[in-house]
Amino acid sequence: MYSSKPAPKNVDMGLATTIVKEAVKPDCSVERIGQLAKASPGFALRLLSSVNSAGLNGGHRISDVERACAMLGLRRLRNLALSLVVSGMSPPGPLGATLLANSIRRAVAARAIAEALGLADPDAHFMTGLFLELGLLALASERPELAAEVLSGPARLRPLRERALQEVPHPETGAALADEYGLPDATLMAIHSHHDKTPPADLIGQVAWLAERFASVFEGGEPKHLHQAAETAGLQVGLDEATTGRVLEGIPGKVEEAGLVLDRDLGEQVCLETLERDANRALIEMNESYESIRSANRVSA
Repeated sequence: MYSSKPAPKNVDMGLATTIVKEAVKPDCSVERIGQLAKASPGFALRLLSSVNSAGLNGGHRISDVERACAMLGLRRLRNLALSLVVSGMSPPGPLGATLLANSIRRAVAARAIAEALGLADPDAHFMTGLFLELGLLALASERPELAAEVLSGPARLRPLRERALQEVPHPETGAALADEYGLPDATLMAIHSHHDKTPPADLIGQVAWLAERFASVFEGGEPKHLHQAAETAGLQVGLDEATTGRVLEGIPGKVEEAGLVLDRDLGEQVCLETLERDANRALIEMNESYESIRSANRVSA
């Protein structure tokens, strides 16, 4: 259906596929994910580390996997399991931190959008948002320098940059990888269409499409312009400007919280107000520099 891309090399594809397939089942259970955690020492250690770093037991250290799973509950455990899979796909170092932060940003944005729209299962949208960057994760595993070049530009221009580099755009390769993982068809379509110019017809696709635009506000370009574009996109999906503003303001803090739970350093998460203020200051400084050059030229003339 879509162009394929190899799975990231630093993740056990068999285990990751099993975890994802179990986590997205309608009858997924705490017990089943707990069994998978106990069968994988790496998964178990990261699960326990995540629970302990989150301080869910009043500061007492938890060492039992079943107890940790029960404390989290199904929805949190499912999202944690999927987040750990994505975290395992992210290469070490700054590139991996950026990719993981980008994935988490889209996930928390999708969940917040679903909550603002009053949808029944916001956590399902978290899952879809989490996997929007699968194509870039695969590219980073295979050719990190190329992935870094794609990521160096604003989020909204990444598919264009990939085409310029003669690469298949990440929405397409990500959808192919999601198919290998056995994700639902609606999620595959959402991944494939999240950079489209207009929102898809289905609700899962619309939330993912809007989550991409909300996340892009924090990922390069002129923040105020991107903020306005996010407001316009929000109106297309059913969010008023005030609600869009509240969702955007909450995204950096939620990304930081996810980093703590995953025990990963995701770098500084700058708030929207600071981004816009710094961009405005840079514009003022550039204009002042330009005016000083013009004044100097007039004097010398």
